[in-house]
Amino acid sequence: MNTYKDILNSSSLHHLSRLIRDSKASNVTHNTFTKREEIAYHTLIQNLRKLLDYKRFYQIETYINEYTSELNEIYFNIGMKTGARLMKQLLDNEDKDY
Repeated sequence: MNTYKDILNSSSLHHLSRLIRDSKASNVTHNTFTKREEIAYHTLIQNLRKLLDYKRFYQIETYINEYTSELNEIYFNIGMKTGARLMKQLLDNEDKDY
């Protein structure tokens, strides 16, 4: 199973509309992307500092940053491809809602 390919292949207007319609309001945040990142980062750092000594903390922080940078790029690319697929579906089906 290729999770990233599954995410990309499941992108459709019907899937997206169901996701928006059925998602719970508690999952929605009104914070900016920057604020959400700051909150997540500070939570991670606080939790790591509780678990690790100073030297080990900074070694692990480097590895985490490398890993999350790669994931950010992957999800960005999936998002761009998904957006392009949805635009194509919208433009190809002018007389339909899918």
